[in-house]
Amino acid sequence: MGPERFNRVFSVLMSLNVEGAPRVLSDLVLCDTEHMDEHLFLDPFATEPAPADPPAPAEPSHPVPPISEHTTRHVDIPLARDRTIEAFTEYPHLWWPLERRLTGPEGHLGFVGGELLEEGADGSEHVWASIVSVSPGVLRLNWRGRAVSEPVDRALTVRFDSNDGQDRTAVSIESDDGELVQSWSGLLEGFARFTGGAPI
Repeated sequence: MGPERFNRVFSVLMSLNVEGAPRVLSDLVLCDTEHMDEHLFLDPFATEPAPADPPAPAEPSHPVPPISEHTTRHVDIPLARDRTIEAFTEYPHLWWPLERRLTGPEGHLGFVGGELLEEGADGSEHVWASIVSVSPGVLRLNWRGRAVSEPVDRALTVRFDSNDGQDRTAVSIESDDGELVQSWSGLLEGFARFTGGAPI
């Protein structure tokens, strides 16, 4: 209730000699206060709080590496580099795991005419890879894998790094295709068993 309204009501009540005028005025003031806008009691200099930032999305507990991530696998071979390369390229039919062959235990694998070729006893053939380039200690392949129809070539590099002053060689495979590297892990293990090596 504003002061002017209060004075008018007070004057009317007093002129009429209304009994209990002070109590009536008190009730009017209380009633008016109950209906006052609550914003009248706020600090006029207060500023609205800034909106809270939305919560950041939770990070996955095990981030998934991208498919294009460069990946390697290694095995340590207790042979000089020349002998390691010879074992790898001349005797794949001896170190290639039987469960990974397409033509069965009677099949034969070897590098023939620039290809890694598997030949079955029935005359069937399967090209696992083609040679892209050969340089000292490095063999680059286009890998086709087990695909028979519409094969997709995937780049694979095999490196043979000799340890200084030791008859040991680190054989590593490299590719931007993580699935290919994972698939080759079993082949490297077969080569390591054949040569008496062990994974690094």
